[in-house]
Amino acid sequence: MAWRRARTDTGGGVHFAEDLDAIAQGCAAALQIDGVLVTSIEGERQRVLGVHGLPGHVLRGALLVPANPSCRVVAATGKPRLVQDGRARRVDDPARLGAVAYAGMPVATHAVVAPVVLAAIAGAPRAWCERDVSVLRGFAAIAASTLDGQALQRRCAQLEREREEAELMLAMATLGGSATLGTALSRLARHVGWVGVEALLIDGDHLRSHGAHVDDLALEPLVAAETRPRDRAPLAAEATQARAPLFDHDVARALGPSRGPLAVALGVHTVAALPILVRHEAIGVLELMSRERSPDVAPLRAMAPRLAAVLGQVLDRRRHLRAADRRTAELEVIAFHDELTGLLNRRGFFAVAESQLARAQRHHGRAVLLFVDLDHLKHVNDAHGHAGGDALIRSAAGVLQATFGDEVVARLGGDEFVALVLTDDPEAERVTERLAAALAHARATDPAVATLAWSVGAAAFDPAAPCSLDQLLGRADAQMYAAKRSHCRGGDRG
Repeated sequence: MAWRRARTDTGGGVHFAEDLDAIAQGCAAALQIDGVLVTSIEGERQRVLGVHGLPGHVLRGALLVPANPSCRVVAATGKPRLVQDGRARRVDDPARLGAVAYAGMPVATHAVVAPVVLAAIAGAPRAWCERDVSVLRGFAAIAASTLDGQALQRRCAQLEREREEAELMLAMATLGGSATLGTALSRLARHVGWVGVEALLIDGDHLRSHGAHVDDLALEPLVAAETRPRDRAPLAAEATQARAPLFDHDVARALGPSRGPLAVALGVHTVAALPILVRHEAIGVLELMSRERSPDVAPLRAMAPRLAAVLGQVLDRRRHLRAADRRTAELEVIAFHDELTGLLNRRGFFAVAESQLARAQRHHGRAVLLFVDLDHLKHVNDAHGHAGGDALIRSAAGVLQATFGDEVVARLGGDEFVALVLTDDPEAERVTERLAAALAHARATDPAVATLAWSVGAAAFDPAAPCSLDQLLGRADAQMYAAKRSHCRGGDRG
């Protein structure tokens, strides 16, 4: 069973270690065949997404017109297609792929709108066997994971761009990246030369203060109230209704009966109200005060649309940013966890297990990697449908998680599971025996697990002779195959 990996770089982004060309090459090697092609079928056309070992005109990114008929059949039906000898069956090869024998497998991905097909192509007749189909199905799953992972990367990048955009807008609104609205308002007041400014947001029939600045402490009573009725701030109410900046030299009228007389007594001669807008709707107002009788309002009037829009967008974008954080967290769960079982998936396993091995190496610790492959899954699917097979997979995941809950447990895909167990015991058999005992107990106590059986391979990590996770997984995989063959010789078909 072929597998490939993805890893996490030091910057925290997910980078896939293989592209579709590498997947095609690996599939060709596994099948020992001339060439492999990954394409999307777009009506009469065939776009090459990944290729290995085919004629020179078949390049990644090339558009083949007309498309290969067999690939079109796979795309249309969503089912595998096997052709042992195209010449005998008179199967056309209009795309000049050199196909005599053909095996196509649909690639179940949501990342590409058009159907995607993984096709193995030979220039001579070939009798396809069940193993060939299994290999194709496995590499089709890898191709789907890669395409979906790349789409996920693009989506995460888009969310990150949205985050950066929101932070940029916040920096603009704070006139220099200030952390608080009050600091931003003080920068604004100094910039326009007005002695006081307050940000008021609409809260029903009231205006609620969200930050204020005054150059003179004597002016503090004018901005001290946290809330005030909208009808007690006439100019602010008019500006929010008009959705346009307003200026007034009648301070007593502009600030209302409770603050107007005090403002006049403190030497305020001009009041400005700039609405805060979100999608052309006023959600609040910036109220500014000046001691000048005829201040130059041109700079403030020129800034008013930008201030209204940017400050409004920042307040709105903060909500979107929180939503983006939630979406990013959800995408990270999808990216690193298996939907059916809730365990880590292949990408999640390699990201976590590589870190655990590095830690074991630093602290001279030992570890055992188990490679578990379910037996009889095909029989269960045939007898009970895929719902029965899914239930068996979930049962296996439950036993593994219950046995190694604090360790790295993952479903690589299909019927393959792995567990990386940190242990001081140098004997891998101890961990295997622990798992066997857990399975025996589960089968005896839970009728739903009674039919569960698997083949297990184990490989030990020794810090005195360190190896990579790839090498460790390869050894465990080989041990699992040996156990599987032993089952077959004993009459227990996997």
